[in-house]
Amino acid sequence: MTTSKPPTPQAVSRLLKAAGFRRGVTAMRGGTSGYVVTSWGPGDIRVRYHSLTMLSTAERRYEMLRQYAGILEAAGYAVTTGTSGHLIVTAKED
Repeated sequence: MTTSKPPTPQAVSRLLKAAGFRRGVTAMRGGTSGYVVTSWGPGDIRVRYHSLTMLSTAERRYEMLRQYAGILEAAGYAVTTGTSGHLIVTAKED
C-alpha cells in the first residue's frame, strides 16, 4: 500500500498497531511502554517511543523508532528523525 495523502494520528496509530506494536500510555500508574502519536498540525505527525522504565537506553528508543519508520515508509509516508528522539511523518512528495 502506498499513499501520498497527509497522515493523520489515527492512521499512523492503526498502521503501527496492525504491525504488532503496542501503544504507549504515559501514566504514573497503569502506563505502558510503546509508541505515542501526536499531531503538530495538519499533515505533520510525530511518533516517539515512551518507556516506563527509566533504565531504557537511547539505543532501545532508536531501535524502536527504526522499526516504526520501516512500517510507515512501507505504507508510503515520508519519515524523518527529529532532533529530540522522535519521528516526523508527512506525506511523501511525488
